[in-house]
Amino acid sequence: MDSGVAQSNGCIHHRKISSKKRLLRVVAIHRKRCLIEDYFKALKSGCSLEKRQVDSYEGMRHVLCLLAPLAYRLLRLRGLHRTVANEPQVP
Repeated sequence: MDSGVAQSNGCIHHRKISSKKRLLRVVAIHRKRCLIEDYFKALKSGCSLEKRQVDSYEGMRHVLCLLAPLAYRLLRLRGLHRTVANEPQVP
């Protein structure tokens, strides 16, 4: 905390962090940022958004209306898989 540089999820934060509360807030923000990046990755890779080659705004809006819920479900499934994988096995 003394150096003024905090590192969270591979990202460097250059503001002075003077308290544990502030540090936890910075970490929470970076975690949300990673979730947002994962969402867009799900849209691009999991839903093949870039392969759609939509030229118009209206066309992109329609494609996103179809794919956005799918990308959300992909993230939910990944989260559920991680939760189940971390649970102890019951014999």
